[in-house]
Amino acid sequence: MNGSLKNFSITVHHKDLPTMLKYDYETIHPHIEKMELPVCIGQEIYGNFISWDFADLETLLISGEIGAGKSSLMRVILTT
Repeated sequence: MNGSLKNFSITVHHKDLPTMLKYDYETIHPHIEKMELPVCIGQEIYGNFISWDFADLETLLISGEIGAGKSSLMRVILTT
């Protein structure tokens, strides 16, 4: 889709995301070792890790409806 200011590209994947990922610190460590306060939050559909450096964030608000995974995200933050 082309516009006067930006171009957009949409990719449709025919592969489902896994419902569970095995947590292995030795596998994740190379992706987060240069971060000051790293949190690995998951993997994308191509298998690449998604990580945030919470040292770059001034504040954090976690919200969502019941069952959205707020407590699971807090566990990820505390255990990374």
